[in-house]
Amino acid sequence: MILSLVLGVGVTVLGLAGWIVGTIVMHKRAASSPIDPRDRAEALKSVALHEQATAGQMASMSNNGRPF
Repeated sequence: MILSLVLGVGVTVLGLAGWIVGTIVMHKRAASSPIDPRDRAEALKSVALHEQATAGQMASMSNNGRPF
């Protein structure tokens, strides 16, 4: 009974510690590899085009051929 309790708590603590360490390592790796400025500009342009297309679709769906 005591052994299973100790094992359960130990596995839980090790799992949480591993998760925290993994999160910290992934965060540091993401911060250490910045995006190339050209790639960033292309990504921002792509997002802007997507937003414009979505806005156009929403406008056409809300009007249904009727002016305002």
